[in-house]
Amino acid sequence: SNNTQTMSATTNDTSDPAARLQELIHKREEILRGGEIHSQLHQIKELVQKEEACVLEIERQRVDAIMKEYEEQHPLITEECPLCLEDIPMASNRSLVRFSCCGKGCCRDCNLKASFHKVKKCP
Repeated sequence: SNNTQTMSATTNDTSDPAARLQELIHKREEILRGGEIHSQLHQIKELVQKEEACVLEIERQRVDAIMKEYEEQHPLITEECPLCLEDIPMASNRSLVRFSCCGKGCCRDCNLKASFHKVKKCP
């Protein structure tokens, strides 16, 4: 019980997930050296869950950094919808409906609204 309180206080001191992970691994090794594995099983299980959470946080931060770098190197191409004036990301050919008369396009929502109101000419 006292070890659990110490464990919680120790692992919450830092916001760096890699440092927290190292602390948790060290704490688990201390528990295993104590020779009381059966009585410490609950503590070890909690530590492993916290370690997994730290590993996931580290991976999330790694992916976020890679995505940020990619987005900086490859900015998203957009085109303005002439009806609602929103920027339409050109990530796929399904995000924009092209007009055959002028080659311009509008977003899917505006196209649905225009076809619902039976608009027949280029906006």
